[in-house]
Amino acid sequence: MKTWNGKVLSNEISLKIKDSVVDSNEKDVYINPEKVYEVLKFLKETSGFSFDLLSSITAVDYIDHFEVVYQLKSIITLAKATIKVNWDTVENLLLKLIVYVIFGVVQIFKNAKFMI
Repeated sequence: MKTWNGKVLSNEISLKIKDSVVDSNEKDVYINPEKVYEVLKFLKETSGFSFDLLSSITAVDYIDHFEVVYQLKSIITLAKATIKVNWDTVENLLLKLIVYVIFGVVQIFKNAKFMI
């Protein structure tokens, strides 16, 4: 099973979706919260990636921010990737989580409604 390097994947995403990548490391890509829908849709529908399965979605509550973690897999290529989104402010957090995380992700990955 191929695991995408976070740096390589972030470069690919940045080429297609401007201002979407906030940071990356060897394992993870950190995405701008307002670009989550675009990035996940791109990773699912682009043939070089074909991440057709959201294997898990979870959130971590840190002292100063929330982090939403998406584990993606491709049934076709057997690749996997980790996409993370940091929510730094509490202002309108619940509304933003509902709009960007829940409704947006469920539109792309139908199985997400069973994870929320």
